[in-house]
Amino acid sequence: MLYLDSSALIKRYQNEQGTKALNARLRGEAKGLRSVFTSVLTYAEIHAAFARRAREKLLSAEEAAAVQDEFDADSVLGIVPIELGTGVLCLCGIWYEDSLYAVLIQFILLRPFGSVTWLDWV
Repeated sequence: MLYLDSSALIKRYQNEQGTKALNARLRGEAKGLRSVFTSVLTYAEIHAAFARRAREKLLSAEEAAAVQDEFDADSVLGIVPIELGTGVLCLCGIWYEDSLYAVLIQFILLRPFGSVTWLDWV
């Protein structure tokens, strides 16, 4: 199972450092019939990022719409949104009383969205 946040997933739709590695990883996940997950927040974050790039004239409105459509198609066809609440953390073996849970809260969940980039679960 592979989890990608918006800062990792956006590389699928825009050529930047890490794009080739991400695409290779996604091909590997698809070949192995493994699921790719992302936060429910990613939908809004990806759309907002490309809308901002269109406003800043880094992309034309047509280019932004095309990439948003591609992301929407991927969302429907294979990227599974999940909520990263305490239930998910507990399923991963991170319990309330564990110090690792407190570290996650302090260093990941309280930071701006996009702090978790690649998270693998076997």
